[in-house]
Amino acid sequence: MKSQNKFKGVAILVAALSIILLAGSALGSQWEWMHPYPTAQNIRGAWMDSSGHIFAVGDAGLILHHDGNAWEQMESGTTEILRGVWGLSPTGVFAVGDGGTILYYNGIQWVAYTTNTNADLRGVWSDGGGNVYAVGANSTILKLEGASW
Repeated sequence: MKSQNKFKGVAILVAALSIILLAGSALGSQWEWMHPYPTAQNIRGAWMDSSGHIFAVGDAGLILHHDGNAWEQMESGTTEILRGVWGLSPTGVFAVGDGGTILYYNGIQWVAYTTNTNADLRGVWSDGGGNVYAVGANSTILKLEGASW
């Protein structure tokens, strides 16, 4: 059964890559493989700012950052699955995940917020005017109010 699940996963990955390559060809652009190094964790979300900084999040607290030149793995301080990431700038990034996890990158380190939920959070977004929202399972919607959610 385990090998069947692996085969299914590989088949899905090959199909997804084929679709991406076909879409890239159809759009007249080419995709470049940028995976930084082998990792056992799935990548579940990504965000890029206008200057080319990319943050990607995933399983077991995985956070990767691409500064325009190279990828680096960042210390998140959590082992929860991270599912969404969004930022105001490369020094103001939010990441959300399972168990009500919300992290904030201040340009130096990732800092965990305390939330009043254990819902699995799936997305985070801000209007740029100080309103930051996190959403997730069971119709959970959280809003950042000052320093608390």
